[in-house]
Amino acid sequence: MRKYISKVFGKRHQDEANEAMNLGLEKFKEKNVKKTGILIFTVACIFLIAGVFFYISFASFESKEIYNLMEGNVKSPGDIYFAYYIDGVASQNAPLQNTEYTLDTNASSCTNGVIPSWDYTTWSFVGDYSSYQSSSTTTTRCNLYFVKNQTV
Repeated sequence: MRKYISKVFGKRHQDEANEAMNLGLEKFKEKNVKKTGILIFTVACIFLIAGVFFYISFASFESKEIYNLMEGNVKSPGDIYFAYYIDGVASQNAPLQNTEYTLDTNASSCTNGVIPSWDYTTWSFVGDYSSYQSSSTTTTRCNLYFVKNQTV
């Protein structure tokens, strides 16, 4: 390429072309090694401090469980246990929605002062806890009696 430039444009243009070709190719060299070292050290310290902060702030909690293995039952504090009775017969589940069953509030009862009631739109238990009294395990047991609606 240099020979072509010198033939066409002469020696003066060849010197300018040589300078232009030599300017573009220079080996990459880090100019300030100390500045780069400080930057890497600072970033490493930030990651270390963030790691320690997240490790310490990780939530630790304690769960209390009461197990009575001699009697064969396991109770967890704060739970509510339901016993369903449909027309006086014990059942494992509540009656299906839209089957004309309603909660008999006179026969139904709960321990620890909870007053049982039933939400017919969501078909779920709604207890009145205004007179709630916690006991040693605070496990609440509700006997829910469902009867078929008597339409006359």
